Amino acid sequence: MIKRIDIPSFGSFEDFVWKDSVRNAAGSVEDLRRLNILYGRNYAGKTTLSRILRCLETEVLPPNLRNPIFRLTTDSGVIDQTAIASQGLEVRVYNKDFVDENLGFLRDCDGKITPFAIVGSENRAIEEKIAKAIAELGSVDEESGLRFKHAEKHAELVKKSGTATSAESTLKAKLTAKATQQPGGIKHNPIYRDPNYNTPKIEADIRQVRSKSIEPLDEDGRDEREALLREIALPDIAHKLQFSATIEGLYSHAEALVSKRIVPSRPLQELLEDSVLQAWVKSGIEHHRDKRTTCGFCGQELPSDLWVKLDAHFSKESDDLRDALRQHGLLIDQEAARVQGILSLSEDAFYATQRRTFREHKALLEAAVTNYVTELETMKHILQTREDDIFASATMPKLGCTGDGIVEESKALNALIVANNHKTESLATDQTAARKELRLSEIAQFIHDIGLTAEEERIVGLKKQADEVNEEAQSLAGQVLALEDEVRQLQTQLKDESKGATKVNDYLNHFFGHEGLRLEAVKKPGNPAFEFEIFRGDEPAYNLSEGECSLVAFCYFMARLEDAETKGKELVVYIDDPVSSLDGNHIFFVFSLIESVLGKPDKNPDGSNRFRYR
Repeated sequence: MIKRIDIPSFGSFEDFVWKDSVRNAAGSVEDLRRLNILYGRNYAGKTTLSRILRCLETEVLPPNLRNPIFRLTTDSGVIDQTAIASQGLEVRVYNKDFVDENLGFLRDCDGKITPFAIVGSENRAIEEKIAKAIAELGSVDEESGLRFKHAEKHAELVKKSGTATSAESTLKAKLTAKATQQPGGIKHNPIYRDPNYNTPKIEADIRQVRSKSIEPLDEDGRDEREALLREIALPDIAHKLQFSATIEGLYSHAEALVSKRIVPSRPLQELLEDSVLQAWVKSGIEHHRDKRTTCGFCGQELPSDLWVKLDAHFSKESDDLRDALRQHGLLIDQEAARVQGILSLSEDAFYATQRRTFREHKALLEAAVTNYVTELETMKHILQTREDDIFASATMPKLGCTGDGIVEESKALNALIVANNHKTESLATDQTAARKELRLSEIAQFIHDIGLTAEEERIVGLKKQADEVNEEAQSLAGQVLALEDEVRQLQTQLKDESKGATKVNDYLNHFFGHEGLRLEAVKKPGNPAFEFEIFRGDEPAYNLSEGECSLVAFCYFMARLEDAETKGKELVVYIDDPVSSLDGNHIFFVFSLIESVLGKPDKNPDGSNRFRYR
């Protein structure tokens, strides 16, 4: 029973403390009793109190209140706003919220009246059917009926399913260990180079081994593939030999230079006859002209006409030829350097199978380069000879090497480079294939070692047994559900929603003599459920007066205290303003109804009082 209500914050209440406000004439704190009447002017908080108790009935706080706080002290403890869903009291509240929620028709013609059922009169045939069905259902605790059979079958299902699941998990663990466990797992074997190898991959490999009937490799087969894997893949050779011979052009220009004839304007016979002396004199000019007056070799004074004579001998034409010979010699040197650097590769860049061929072509190329350079050096020597004896024309020997050998060997080596690079591609493909063959061979051996096929067949058998038990369990479960549904339907037949309307009418007629209004349970087409409607005579009643609305609503509430969900329970009942818009006679009858239904206790078989309402 509720004794006190403290309201720190709820609607119009603020810091309301029961013990400070509710005291009797003697000044002692007065607790709520079995029957209490709260009287107060409008807006004193009576309806707010009803809404606090309605929170316990609906288990929902009002949505439009900010931070509602209350505490109810009961015989069994304290209930506050945080415990409304678990407080355990059976509360029924009559107030405006109850009317709006259940009797919308009284506010709006399109509204509905919530139907409710009252347990009907005893029906022996239905009760016998219910008793028979309940007996057939039986009880797990009593080890009887379908429920016990289903429980036994379910326990057997759990055991067999567990055995099958355990066997499957054990097999899965073996696959996972083979795939990922250190150090023997395929994931950690450097041969296979697959750090992401996992259980799905080994399962895919097993399917492939089986589909292609792959058997484990013999020792020779493994050795062969492992030797292939030891071959180191070399990077591609990006360098290619590039050569185009320029010796013929160099030869033609050199031949033109050395064969060119020039004659000094006033030659010095001595110099013409001695090319070495002539070269010595030519080189001495730059050391003496405008620098000395004496000979740097013998120390004698230089003749005054020396420069005139030498200039007449060494003409501009001869100087230009010397420059041309010298510049052409530099071009020849550049060509020699270029051709000597044509091959920068070593045999280490090639696979062992290619190295012999590389050495052969390298030797031929080097010989061709040597011939080419020798030809250039011969050409350079003749140019130098002509430069030293500028006035003596010379004849170039026939060109003996045109560089064709270099071009030919460059092409051969470039073809070898392409083949070597293709060998890298082929090696990677071959090694990938060998690596896969070794892995599948190991998987095939693993299948044999663990007896995979037999184990899978055993698991299939265990699952089949579990499936068979599951079918039996499902069949029993279906029978249990069908019987339980039958019991519910039979129990529903014992409830009569039309009697809910009759109970409302009983209150209207007995206490108020209002036979003009009545509530009827109506079934409409397409809707198997009852609907409550208000009639005046034989016609649906609309536009009820405020007093009539109050009468119907209150009688509806009182009748619902006897509905199938409430009957027999010990209730806490709060009635807020049941006499609104009623005249004196009706007010008297409302209180008579409250007194007869709620105020007087029921009697136990021994004659003692049995209070159902608090």
